[in-house]
Amino acid sequence: MRRSTDRILTTHTGSLPRPESLTRLFVRRALGESVDPKEIAAAGLDAVRAIVPKQAQAGIDVGNNGEQQRDSFFLYLKERLTGLGGTWQRPSRADVDRYPVFKKRWLQQTSSQARVSPNEGLPMAIGDVRYKNPAAIETECRDFKDVLALTPNIFVESFMNAPSPGIVAAAIKNEHYDTLQGYLQALGEALRVEYEAIVRAGFVLQIDAPDLALERHISYKDKPVGEFVAFVEAVITEINRALRNVPADRVRLHACWGNSESPHDCDVPLEEILPAILRAKVGGLFLPFAGPRHAHEFRCFAKMPLNADQVLVAGVIDPLTNIVEHPEVVADRIERVAAVIGDPSRTYLWILSRTPVMPELAYRQAVESALASRGVRPRWAFESGSTNTLRAAVQQKLGIAILPRGAASPAPPGTVIRRLHDLVIALPVGLATRTDAAPAPPALAVLVQALRRELAS
Repeated sequence: MRRSTDRILTTHTGSLPRPESLTRLFVRRALGESVDPKEIAAAGLDAVRAIVPKQAQAGIDVGNNGEQQRDSFFLYLKERLTGLGGTWQRPSRADVDRYPVFKKRWLQQTSSQARVSPNEGLPMAIGDVRYKNPAAIETECRDFKDVLALTPNIFVESFMNAPSPGIVAAAIKNEHYDTLQGYLQALGEALRVEYEAIVRAGFVLQIDAPDLALERHISYKDKPVGEFVAFVEAVITEINRALRNVPADRVRLHACWGNSESPHDCDVPLEEILPAILRAKVGGLFLPFAGPRHAHEFRCFAKMPLNADQVLVAGVIDPLTNIVEHPEVVADRIERVAAVIGDPSRTYLWILSRTPVMPELAYRQAVESALASRGVRPRWAFESGSTNTLRAAVQQKLGIAILPRGAASPAPPGTVIRRLHDLVIALPVGLATRTDAAPAPPALAVLVQALRRELAS
C-alpha cells in the first residue's frame, strides 16, 4: 500500500452512491422480477465509468470502482455462490430495540422499496457453499482496469472490496453446516477466489468486515461479550487462512459498527475486540474515528499498538451528517490519531502510516526533531495531556507550551500566542521550559492545583 510522502493522501471505504436507474434494476431483481442480466451489466459498467472521475474530482487519491456493479457490499454474492436458498430476516439491532418510537421510524426508513435491504429477504445456506465461477470477479476487475486506462494515473493507487466470511455468515443464515466454524471455513475458501483475483489484477484488497464490531449488537446482543469476541477470533482465523497466498501489504481490513444513523449505545468498545483484530495478517486496519460514539477510541492504540509494518486507515469524516465538516476539525482528528500511532510525519487524510516508535515517545520525538531542525533545543520539565494544565503553567511563567491553535485560544491573561510557521508536528501535549528559569514556590503550587483539578475531573 502506498503511503504519504510528498502530501497527504485520501481514500474512502468503498461503496459509493449508484445511479437511480441502476438501483431500480437491482431492486427489481431483488423483488424477483425478471431483469435482463445484460442490461444490469451495461448499466453497471456505465456507472463505473462515471464514478471514477467523480472520485478524482472530489480529491480522492486511493480510489475504487465504487462497487457500482454490485447491489450491496455483500448481497451480490447471491449471484456468485452455490448452496443458497430460502429466505429469512436478520435480527433487529439492540440499540434500536431500546427506543420504541425511534424503532418505528427506523423500520419505516429501512423497509423502503427503493433499496436492496440488507436485513429482509436474505438467503440461507442450505447446501455446500462454493464460488461458482471466477469469471465473475475477473470480469469486474477487468472492467475497472479498462476504465482506469481511459484516464491513466487518475489515482495514486486503486483498491477493490470483498466481504469477510464473518459478515456473510451473519447475514446468510447457516442451515447446512454442523458448526459455525465449518460454515466460516467454507465461506473463507469461497471468498479466497475473490481475494486472490483482486490482488492478482494489481489492486489493493479491502476486506469489509463490519461483523467484527456490528454483530455484537445484532447476532450476539443477548449473549456475553466473551462469546462475541470468540466469534471475532474465529473470523480472523478464517480471514488469515483465506489470505494465505496474498501478501499482507496488499490488504487492508475494514471493521466498523455499521453505517447507520441509530443510537449506537449498544456498540462493543474497540478495546474489547482490538486484540483479536490485530491478529489479522494484513497491512492496514481501517477504523472509523469521526462519529460521536467512537471518535475517542483511537487512544486504544497507545496500549495496543499496530505492528511495525502496518498502517492505520483512520476514518476522519463522518458520513452520517449533512454538515460539511470544517477542514480544521478534520485536521484535528488527523493530528490526534497520528500522535497515538507514532508517525506524525507520514499522515494521510484517511490513512495514517506508522513507523516502529513507542507511542508514548511519539510526541516528544516529533516536537524535538521539528524544533532541532530550527536550532532550538528546549529542556523538558514535564509532559501533560491536558491543555488546560499547560495554559495554567504558561500563565504562571513556567515556560512555553506548544499547542494546537484551537487549544491555545483565547490566550490566558498575561500570555501571548505566536504561530509557529512550517512546523509540522502531531497533536501537541508538551511543555518546553526555559533553561534559566526555576519555578517559584507560588507558581508551583498553582500548577499542582491545576493538575489535581484535571485528575479529579
